Amino acid sequence: MVVPRHISLESSNLTKRRQRSSKLGSQENINDDQNSDSNLRKIVHRDIQRQRRKEMGTLYTPLRSLLPHEYVTYRY
Repeated sequence: MVVPRHISLESSNLTKRRQRSSKLGSQENINDDQNSDSNLRKIVHRDIQRQRRKEMGTLYTPLRSLLPHEYVTYRY
C-alpha cells in the first residue's frame, strides 16, 4: 500500500506539535517551581528584615535613653 506524501507530513507535524506541547508543559512546571521558590525567598527575606528592624529598635532604645532630651527626636 502506498501512503500519499501529505499524510506522512501531517503525521510528522502532529508529532512535532505533541513534542512542543509536552516541552511547554514541562517548562510551565519549571516556571511554577521557580515562581514558588522565588516567592518563598521573598517571604523569608521579608521576615528576616522585619526581625532585623525589631532587633535594631530594641538595641537603640537604651542608647536613646542615654542622650539628653534636647537631642532625642521622637517618631510619631
